[in-house]
Amino acid sequence: MPKFCEECGTKLKPGSKFCEECGAGVAKCPKCGTKLKLGSKFCDECGYNFSKGVQTPGGGPRRSALQSIGLIFLFLLVFLMVVGFLASVSDNTENKASPTQNPATATPSLNPTLQPAGDLNGRWEGSITFTNNCANPACRYTGRMNPPSLVMQLQQNGGRVTGTVTIYPQNFDVQELVAGQGCAAFRSSGVSTTQVNNGVYSASRFTFTDSAGNAWSLNAISSGLQGTVSSNVAGCLGISSKKVALTRAS
Repeated sequence: MPKFCEECGTKLKPGSKFCEECGAGVAKCPKCGTKLKLGSKFCDECGYNFSKGVQTPGGGPRRSALQSIGLIFLFLLVFLMVVGFLASVSDNTENKASPTQNPATATPSLNPTLQPAGDLNGRWEGSITFTNNCANPACRYTGRMNPPSLVMQLQQNGGRVTGTVTIYPQNFDVQELVAGQGCAAFRSSGVSTTQVNNGVYSASRFTFTDSAGNAWSLNAISSGLQGTVSSNVAGCLGISSKKVALTRAS
C-alpha cells in the first residue's frame, strides 16, 4: 500500500526517509520516535547519532547551542563585575592621592549664612592691626583680642546695616617704625567711636564707611568677620590695615 507525506500529501517512494516535495521527515528516531528532518545527523530531541547508531552525551546540536549561549552570558557577567571592581579601586586611589590642606594654613571659606543665619545684629569684638596711611608709615599699632581693641555694635535691617565702631587705644601694642615719632602717645589718646555709614551686607560681604572716612570691607566666614580697612584721608592721619578680625560677643 503506497504511503503519503503527512505534511503535503505527496506520494512517497518505497524506503524514503524524507518527502522529496517538502522535506518532511518520514523516518523516526529509533531511540525516542521523533520525526527526522531532511539532512539530520542527530535527533533534535534526544541527540541520537544516526551515523554511529548511538546517543550523543548531553543531547544533539540544539542542546550544544544552548550551552554555548549560556557560556556567553556567563562571560559577559564576569566581565562586567571585573570592570566595576577596577573602577571602584581607581576612585579610592584618586581619593587617597588628593592632598589634604593643612588647617593651619587653610584660607577660611566664605560662609554665606552667619549664625543666626545672615544676622549681623549685636556686639562684635576683635582686633585690628594698622599703620599710618603714609608712603613711609612711622608707627604700627597691633590690637589685642582680649581685651578687645576693636568693638562694633551693629543693627541690621535686611541688607542695610547701621551702628558704631569703637577703638580702645589702651589695648594696643605700639611699635615705632621711625624713631622719635611719639607713637606711644596713641595709647593715651582716649577711646574713639565713629558711626557706620552706608553699611551693606550682601553675598557674605559687609562693607561700610565710618564717619572718620575709613572704608571697611569684611567677609563673613565660619568664625566671624575678617577683612580690611583703608582711608582716603590725606597725609598720615588715616589708617591702613589688612588685619581686621571680629567674633560675635557671647
